[in-house]
Amino acid sequence: MNTLFQSGLLVASALLLTACGGGGDSQTQSAPPDSHTPVPDPGPDPDPGPPPAPETADLFVGSWLQGKSTLGSTNCILDQIVLTKTAKNALQGSLERTRFETHNKPDCTGGLVSERKYAIDNLNLKNIQAAETADGYTYHHVTAQRQPSLDPAAYLLVKTGSDSFCLMQGNQPSNIKTWIETQNTPLKSYNCYTRSSEAFTAIKPGKKIDQPLYLFEKTINTDNKTLFVNQLNELGRKGYVMLAHNWQGLRENFGTVFIKAQSSQDTFTYVASDLTPADSASYYFDWFNLLTAQGKQGYAFNYGVNVSTLKYIEYFIKNDQKPATYSYERTYFQPVTDANDLIAQLNALGSKGCRLIDFGRYYTGSHPDIFDGKQNQPKIATCMNSSTHHGKYNYRFFSSRTNTQLDSLINQQSKEGYRLISSKISLSSTSNDNHLFMKDSEDTFLPEYKVFSDSIVSPDLNSSEPVLADIKNRLSAQSQHGWFMTQNPNVYSNSAVAIQTELNASIYP
Repeated sequence: MNTLFQSGLLVASALLLTACGGGGDSQTQSAPPDSHTPVPDPGPDPDPGPPPAPETADLFVGSWLQGKSTLGSTNCILDQIVLTKTAKNALQGSLERTRFETHNKPDCTGGLVSERKYAIDNLNLKNIQAAETADGYTYHHVTAQRQPSLDPAAYLLVKTGSDSFCLMQGNQPSNIKTWIETQNTPLKSYNCYTRSSEAFTAIKPGKKIDQPLYLFEKTINTDNKTLFVNQLNELGRKGYVMLAHNWQGLRENFGTVFIKAQSSQDTFTYVASDLTPADSASYYFDWFNLLTAQGKQGYAFNYGVNVSTLKYIEYFIKNDQKPATYSYERTYFQPVTDANDLIAQLNALGSKGCRLIDFGRYYTGSHPDIFDGKQNQPKIATCMNSSTHHGKYNYRFFSSRTNTQLDSLINQQSKEGYRLISSKISLSSTSNDNHLFMKDSEDTFLPEYKVFSDSIVSPDLNSSEPVLADIKNRLSAQSQHGWFMTQNPNVYSNSAVAIQTELNASIYP
């Protein structure tokens, strides 16, 4: 299978296609797909009556620290379990890891610092019975599966305080008092759980704008233009756009991911064009001319496929509800690019309403008109104008950051109106994976972000490979909170228009 041409993002060796929806990252729409309007609240019942009594499972929903006997002696790391209600008497737990801020052996103090990793399935509680008492302890009969690799068994869920409980195997309440006395303090007992501050995976955005819906489809070879366009259009008519193509590592081969905002009524149409330049020196110019021709027909560049030597397939997209026409401009840089020069030239294009869509292609062959013929293969920045966008764009550049540092940076920049559009900006062979932020004068919405430290396709602890069910569970957990996964699988946003976090392609026109 071919690879996507000049992809800006690899996920487990797979390509993620970039998103460039309306609002903050697209000059092609006057309104974004999710319109930045919170999901309407139908309001309270005029006569709601008394609130319903909490069901048994409600008492244990939330984040809990599972004890560890070696806490403080070796480190201050603990498993943090998030219990989610699945029925009135059932809870599903997911596990992530956190640590206390300060370790002064043998003490662990300070706040909790999350590893910021995706949670994995863990504790499963079913058939939680009504509360009973024995020897001064409140308890519930329950069927517990402590880990996915273990069989479910009968346990007693024993309340040891207002914010703690322990799981005792068996069903003999008469043993509770003696057994509890054998347990260490809750934070040092594997059998005990203490309520904690909210786990990282459970953190919600301050404002829920919409909720993403995902589809996983079998990957179609993008060389097969007809079949692939048919797949894109079939789902485009239902409002879905492609978020990622050919994720590697999924055993079920459901590696193409489609996404839509739940409240969006937009539909999309795709077309594809072959591109066969006479030589490599002609490629960029032929590509640019093709974009211009399709733009006049109302189609924006989506992404390109390098099928073989001098053979390409270029895909284009239009929003059926928000028609527009598109034109393109370009500028070029030294092969080793200065960050200040990059921002100056991008801002010059942005001042004319031209939004960056591609950075990384090169002129090849002899072009004496560029840099007086003194530079080989100048790098090109390509931008797109839209007939429906009348604002300006500004850019900011930041050197490479870790994911923890990126979380702070990305949210700070958002407060100032800038959002991430790439984490793969290369200035030279020694300066890669830099971050580029963009501000759209027409978009005043300030999205929120959440940055994980690992990839969503990371395998869980019970498998050497990621399983589709695990990935769906991880996405579902975040989507229920209103988080949209972006093209960078570590980064989530509460706005569908912010899902472009890489260049060289676009999801929304």
